[in-house]
Amino acid sequence: MRKYLVPILLMLFLFNSSWQCMECVDWPSTQIDDSRNWLPLKGKTAIVYVTSNGTPHSIPIRVIDTTERYEQCVSKGSYYSRERIDIEIFLDSIPSGGKAYDRLSLSLGNVSNLIVVGPSAYPDPSDRWYYVFSNAGNHQNIIPLNNYRLNNTTYPQVILLKSANVNPLLDSIILARNYGIAGFKYKGVSYSLP
Repeated sequence: MRKYLVPILLMLFLFNSSWQCMECVDWPSTQIDDSRNWLPLKGKTAIVYVTSNGTPHSIPIRVIDTTERYEQCVSKGSYYSRERIDIEIFLDSIPSGGKAYDRLSLSLGNVSNLIVVGPSAYPDPSDRWYYVFSNAGNHQNIIPLNNYRLNNTTYPQVILLKSANVNPLLDSIILARNYGIAGFKYKGVSYSLP
């Protein structure tokens, strides 16, 4: 019986320790730095864009600009906060195929953490650009540009996001610092801020 005691105690110890809580780790609260200036859309419900033939279109958007509070250690009662901005731009006013709207989603969680997801064009998957700010200039589809002219406006700082798909619904997106989404090409039509 003694020869089984040590393995049984060891198994009980391992089993018990696998259910124990990890030691509390203090996560720092995160605030979005000046990268917030790339998405100045708080409080907006629509953006007016002009097509390449001069026709204005009001495109609905949903903006969530919030600070979330998370409990990080129950035994200590400590919390940390995380600021985030989520934006959805509804590109089509009619759901495609009766199922879902074509939309462009942007999510900024903290420094250099902008993620952009475009609509999907079956059978091609949706375009996704991860860590846009930190990958600008280091990725063939995330291109930083200076003094970019679009219509009658010159934008001092721009990031061009290009699609990697063969037949994309959303060909490209132009993000401009202090303006947001300055333009994009959707279903072969170019849209830009007036």
